[in-house]
Amino acid sequence: MVAPTWRKLKKSARAVDDTSPDEELHQVRIKAKRARYAAEAVVPALDGSGAKAARRFALRAAAVQESLGASGRRRRA
Repeated sequence: MVAPTWRKLKKSARAVDDTSPDEELHQVRIKAKRARYAAEAVVPALDGSGAKAARRFALRAAAVQESLGASGRRRRA
């Protein structure tokens, strides 16, 4: 459940840079959100280190999501 969303996010993120259009960055942000939600969904089904890893991944995906949101807001300002 998490792996496919991670692969999509990774592929999209590698394809963008500082000159990418806002829409492409927005699509990466959406994929980060989906990856975060997937990770958060599996945490209750995991135990120990698996749950800890899923929580860490969700936090990092949230950071990517926030960073891209802030970047978009700065670019529009």
